[in-house]
Amino acid sequence: MARFSGQIRSVKYIDQGEKTIEVLYGEDPNNLTPFILSVDYNNPVFQELLEEVTIEEIEDQTKLYYTEHYEARDKEIHNQVKEMFDVWIQNAQKELDRQDAERYEIFERYKEKGFQEIDDYKDLQQREIDKQVEERYAQVDDYKDEQEDILRAELKNKYNISAPSSPLLTPDKVVDFLFEKEDDEDTVFKMKLAVFNKPEVKNHKDRPLKMKVRKAKTIPELFAAYQQCLT
Repeated sequence: MARFSGQIRSVKYIDQGEKTIEVLYGEDPNNLTPFILSVDYNNPVFQELLEEVTIEEIEDQTKLYYTEHYEARDKEIHNQVKEMFDVWIQNAQKELDRQDAERYEIFERYKEKGFQEIDDYKDLQQREIDKQVEERYAQVDDYKDEQEDILRAELKNKYNISAPSSPLLTPDKVVDFLFEKEDDEDTVFKMKLAVFNKPEVKNHKDRPLKMKVRKAKTIPELFAAYQQCLT
């Protein structure tokens, strides 16, 4: 009997190299069994998994999981910032009321001397208040940026996720890279995933041809199989 038997509830990569998969399965959605396995096309259990889900579905579920996780944390940060700012607004209003009362007292005290001194004082106080508001907005923005940086660091440390780099490519660099990494297992594996994401491969009806792409051991073999998908 197959291990998962059509009871898979979720499946995703849990490492940066996309070589380890977590499967949650079971009849009861509230009591699922976790199972960890490596990406190994010679492993019978991994083969059973591919009979129920495709590589593309694993990738899609992985992206969806981490996207939802990040959006939830981002929403939490936004709510914290809003709550902090609302509290500051309340305190600022109390301070404004106090300053209004103080200005009224000053007005009563100096009204016989004319209004120019009062207006100058009010302008000075208003500029000070505007400055405080701008500083508070800057503090809130800095806090949000800081929390988002912490969130990204937590995601990277917990799930070993890093932002992809974008080096300047030249034809010579591409050729050197392909020859250098021709049969590197990790590079071949990642290029397989990239090839599988191509619509002409992902939507191809010839399953044996897609398996040929999946079983390629070197980059030339991979591109040869990919070229067959285009013909």
